[in-house]
Amino acid sequence: HQLQLTTALTLEENDLEQAGAYANLGDSYEAIQNYLEAVKNHEHHLLLSQKAQNELLQIRALGSLGRAHRGLGSIRKALGYFQQRLKLSREIGDEYIEAECYADIGSIYMLLRDYMQASEAYTNQLDIAKRYEDCFSEALASCGLGEVQYRLGNYPDAIEHHLYDLDVSTQNELLDGKARAFGNIADTYEAMRDYHSAIAYREKQLSVADTLRDPYIRAVAFMGLGKTYLHVGDFQQAVSLLKQALGLIVRPNGYDTGEKRIDIEVEAKIRFYLGQAFYHIGHHNDSMVCLQKSLPLFEQLRDNIGHYDHSSKQTLELLPILYQTLICVLVKLNKVEEALEMAERERNRALVEYLLERDVNRPSMKDCGLMKPFAPRSSWIQEAINTIHCPVLYYCIALNHVFIWLLHPKTGIVQFKRVDMTDLALSNTSDNASIFSENSSTYV
Repeated sequence: HQLQLTTALTLEENDLEQAGAYANLGDSYEAIQNYLEAVKNHEHHLLLSQKAQNELLQIRALGSLGRAHRGLGSIRKALGYFQQRLKLSREIGDEYIEAECYADIGSIYMLLRDYMQASEAYTNQLDIAKRYEDCFSEALASCGLGEVQYRLGNYPDAIEHHLYDLDVSTQNELLDGKARAFGNIADTYEAMRDYHSAIAYREKQLSVADTLRDPYIRAVAFMGLGKTYLHVGDFQQAVSLLKQALGLIVRPNGYDTGEKRIDIEVEAKIRFYLGQAFYHIGHHNDSMVCLQKSLPLFEQLRDNIGHYDHSSKQTLELLPILYQTLICVLVKLNKVEEALEMAERERNRALVEYLLERDVNRPSMKDCGLMKPFAPRSSWIQEAINTIHCPVLYYCIALNHVFIWLLHPKTGIVQFKRVDMTDLALSNTSDNASIFSENSSTYV
């Protein structure tokens, strides 16, 4: 494509040739996730297509710019380009492209958590899909509407939309769509704590996945079923199912470029749920291993959240629970220094999430190192305490426990205390009692 562009630039008067060359080069950069270069090329692509007054090339450029800015994490800029693309597709009367625009706009509003606008976009997509009997777009629009209602907590309405997705997918023999719909219905029943119905739909999803013989879809189905059994409290069954899911998704020799975006997310979730299951049955070493392997996957996912859809953003909502569980596991294994390091790592995560929620410019955050995974060492914390020449009380709250470290200059951790907040609420301990009782773990 670089050669094509070089050749096209020699044809000074041929704007269409140059626009097409920039478009292809921009698409190539997008494919390798170099979104800054993709934006530069598609901006040339857009200017040349506007100069040539070619509406279809302009529509292509606007869509490409929207995707590239989403990849950079510039969500509102992406929305602006998708809205321009929608306006132009209306002007030329191409409703197929218009439906695509509504799908993109709906996904952006989901990322922004503007669910009413997302619902409007998906409804418009659905209306066009019905009019043109586009079953694929119709199923996806119904799925989108179901996810909107799920996020709003309107679970009966969510199930209704997902059942419509299931009906369209069944009638048109869209097996991927059937598996997706079964999984979404199960998720909704799970949120309603109707675990019997959730398990029934998970098993239907697994049956479709077996028919497709697709290891990814089978892994997702096994993961979903394992997650539901985790909620039910059947932790042994959850471990068995999640191990099967992990065996299907793990790539011993690493990931290809095309696999990273999906498989890393799924593997992160499987290891997270498996770690939770091991924790509940008291296999703390196994839990620690699973959670420690899932943590860099979640952090990698967070670093690339811009080019993911809203479901990936939902996945990152598990990250605080992962940190908290890992802190509890480390404490149970008497690894209190490692638990302190993990507590500080969680504190850094909270800061990054705070900035991301406020749409702070992602490239700027990367430039100052905020997006880089932060793995503090207890020795660093100790060095900071040594400079202030006084004891420090460090605490964190994790899974209904308060963990407290008392650190002295030079000597490090001298006392550690774990308090169950439930027990604390029920106790009649005197207000004057020390938090460091004789039952505290003490290190000299």
